[in-house]
Amino acid sequence: MLRAVHLGAAILASIGVACASAVNVRIDQRKDFAGYCTWNFLSLEDGNVRAPLSDARELNARLTRAVEVALLEQGFVRVMGRPDFYVSYFLEVRRQLVIVTETPALEHLPSLDQSPSWEIQATERRIESYEIGQLTILVSDPDEQAVVWRGGFEGRFRGALSPHLGDAVSSLLERLPAPAAASAARPDEGASVGADPSGGCGPRI
Repeated sequence: MLRAVHLGAAILASIGVACASAVNVRIDQRKDFAGYCTWNFLSLEDGNVRAPLSDARELNARLTRAVEVALLEQGFVRVMGRPDFYVSYFLEVRRQLVIVTETPALEHLPSLDQSPSWEIQATERRIESYEIGQLTILVSDPDEQAVVWRGGFEGRFRGALSPHLGDAVSSLLERLPAPAAASAARPDEGASVGADPSGGCGPRI
């Protein structure tokens, strides 16, 4: 059974603020994640991304790369054969238009006679575009054929969501328990990461 064990960044801003995000993670507490080292994608179909007003294929490519980078930084190794766990994701993006009303500072106009100056206060309205993304990342165990870890991210960003996908993925996968070998000793910078003969994750010389 998956249980909520961490609530990450809560809503950081109200609907009128440029960016807001929320993170939540559910984990199967009965599962020992220490033995996990290798992974692969369960599916990379474009259907994993629903973005009617965006390029779903581009978002899918960005997500794939972001997951690869985040898991590599955690110390996991991607393999083409049967892995210790599979990763899948689903992203839904919708657009929101917001009317913003602003009143600039008062303007003082000098008068041509002795009467007081007039103050002009103008109200401006403009439309701003936001994208709201809901991202779910699932970790499933091939032996148990069950989801053992689930991470959810929801964010609202001014303009496009795509530049923030890397941060969204990292904010989730950094909460995935790291492999035992990687937790004991992180690989040195510049070393390629691979599975060692003992089955743990670590730097490959």
